[in-house]
Amino acid sequence: MSLVEIMVAISILGVVVSVGVQLTGSATSSAKQSKLEMDTLALNRAVTMYIASGGSLTDAGSAGEVLAKLKSTSSAAQIKTQINPLTSTMVDLRLEAVIQTDFEAAGDEPRAYWSSTDQRFEVKTMGGTGGVKIFQLNDNAVPEQQLIDSRSSGVMEFAHESGWIWDYDTDRDLLPGPTAVPTSISLASPTPPTPVAATPALSGLRPPVFSIQGGQFPATDFSLPVSLSNPNPSGSSRIRYSISGGPWTEYLGPLSVPPGAQVNARAISDDASKWYDSSVGQETYSAVLIDLDPPSIALSNNTFSTTSPTITVTLTDTNASGLSDLYYDLKDPSGTYQPVQLWQQYAGPFTVSAADYLDGFDVITYAKARDSNLYEHSGDTEARTFADFLGVPVTENVLIVIDASSSMGEKFGSGTRFSTVIQAVVDLIPRLRPRQKFNAAMFDAGIHWTDGTFELHNATTPFTPRLAAQIQTVSTGSGT
Repeated sequence: MSLVEIMVAISILGVVVSVGVQLTGSATSSAKQSKLEMDTLALNRAVTMYIASGGSLTDAGSAGEVLAKLKSTSSAAQIKTQINPLTSTMVDLRLEAVIQTDFEAAGDEPRAYWSSTDQRFEVKTMGGTGGVKIFQLNDNAVPEQQLIDSRSSGVMEFAHESGWIWDYDTDRDLLPGPTAVPTSISLASPTPPTPVAATPALSGLRPPVFSIQGGQFPATDFSLPVSLSNPNPSGSSRIRYSISGGPWTEYLGPLSVPPGAQVNARAISDDASKWYDSSVGQETYSAVLIDLDPPSIALSNNTFSTTSPTITVTLTDTNASGLSDLYYDLKDPSGTYQPVQLWQQYAGPFTVSAADYLDGFDVITYAKARDSNLYEHSGDTEARTFADFLGVPVTENVLIVIDASSSMGEKFGSGTRFSTVIQAVVDLIPRLRPRQKFNAAMFDAGIHWTDGTFELHNATTPFTPRLAAQIQTVSTGSGT
């Protein structure tokens, strides 16, 4: 290849190389169309170069046949004689066109078609048959054998046979001429050439204009009434839009835009011979969130005792109805709350038993917004409860001292003072935690421990049930 060929080939490859860039990850429909438009623009330039260098695409009926032509090269004989700097391939040999499936063709995804009439690629968003959904580089697309293309010589070519730079025939037959050469020549008036109408170049449409630019707006302003206007010539196009990744829809009037929505819009050409579709215009509409108020907590009692072995918890949502749901969690006073995603949804007042929380419990709650695009979740509200027996907390070691003097034998309710106290102690013992130590002592004229050990023991079996049984066998004595 000559230096000119190398420079031109590098220039073309630099333009066309963008065709092979593959999209990675998830891409929106607008991004796909932008890439496809850039790729087809580069390919159309390569087509123009190919035709200008003597190539012909009149018999190419598909994108694949066009790419095969652009991958061809002139024969060695033509390269030697042609005054044409573009005798090499016009595109990367790995370039291939990926055609849509029937399912994809039925949608409105962008696709490229080869127009045999206009000798160029065109991008459309719908069509009866599948078009090219993407141009990409693929090592398997390289031809096994290089295609040699017969490109016309153009205006001038170097000599084929003679040693002259350009061929001419020195042995052509001479036509017989007149014996007399006229001294004057009558020239007929020349017929003016018929002007050829120039093919108009395609123009790009401008994207629609939004009546309200994106940004943050007070939550009370939603849903926002957003209008789209077409800045292009009348009859050239129509507007289509999509809200938050939804389907593309024909624009017929003002949109009702919800908070947090992203609106995409573009102008779709109604005359593919004059206009091509616009780029996508995009606006996002967010709300300035409104803070929700935290719930309130009401407890039927804040302390477990022998007379209050259960506590009812009532939560109240202080926000307007329908804005939020309440969630809550419980824990021991010395424990930790679960992660918030594990909290329970409040369905109504609930009861907590001292059997489950011997030291009392803590409760926490918050209001979770139903529409997080308009409202901010509330802060937390917390309340605590305790566990007492006769004013003495039952979270540490316990020594129960019982008056067993003769005065405790007096009648009290349906029994005596002493039987009432004994029953209260029997009810308390099962609520003690295994880690606690306890015992019971009696006093009348003297003092003695019920089990006779004068030691505190763990609140576990067999000691716990045995002591409860021994206490119930004690009777009152004399004196104090």
